[in-house]
Amino acid sequence: MFKVLFETNFLVAIANVVMAIIAIIAANIAIKQLNNSKIESRIATAKNAYQEYLKLC
Repeated sequence: MFKVLFETNFLVAIANVVMAIIAIIAANIAIKQLNNSKIESRIATAKNAYQEYLKLC
């Protein structure tokens, strides 16, 4: 039984699956960061425009 668990092909297959899962998690984190950055940029632009409006008043 232990021979099967420690065969090279089996360990490589497990490593590939784990690597794919980690890559998917990293992609999700990157997408969330991009979306948050987009939202923060919109908020900053709106605040800047409002400050310019207040200066004109």
